[in-house]
Amino acid sequence: MTAARWLHRLEMRLRPLLPVLAIVIISGFALGACASEGAQTVSFTPKYDNILYDSSETVVSNGQGQTIHVGANGRGEARRGVIAFDVASNVDRGAKVKAVRLVLNMSRASNDTPQTVSLHRVTTFWGEGASDAEGNEGGGADPTTQDATWIHATYDN
Repeated sequence: MTAARWLHRLEMRLRPLLPVLAIVIISGFALGACASEGAQTVSFTPKYDNILYDSSETVVSNGQGQTIHVGANGRGEARRGVIAFDVASNVDRGAKVKAVRLVLNMSRASNDTPQTVSLHRVTTFWGEGASDAEGNEGGGADPTTQDATWIHATYDN
């Protein structure tokens, strides 16, 4: 199975499983692979992640933050979390992937209003720079070189 086809299947399987979230902490990613010696489970964490902040005031990012914000903040500004996994370095070449599980934990919600959250495949490279938002990380930080922002795949490019 090609990587693109596998990612599309992952997206279709996980889409209905995503809960309503305001802030997400990534716990891990697990693949059930069937190698020639027998079945095995491989668990790993993201290679990199970032938050895209739709802000009317400034361009911000959070490449080194501890959380992922998704949904809308109190001012109605959207937040999008981007997460990248290095599947090729964690799964043996030629292994057949039989099952995939993505684990996300909600740490808090901004309000009691339900929000729909979706999972989408990103087909363009995006960056994770050295920006690190303070406090609850909801406001972001000034982007650094290679940070993804709402308008930059890699700042300032």
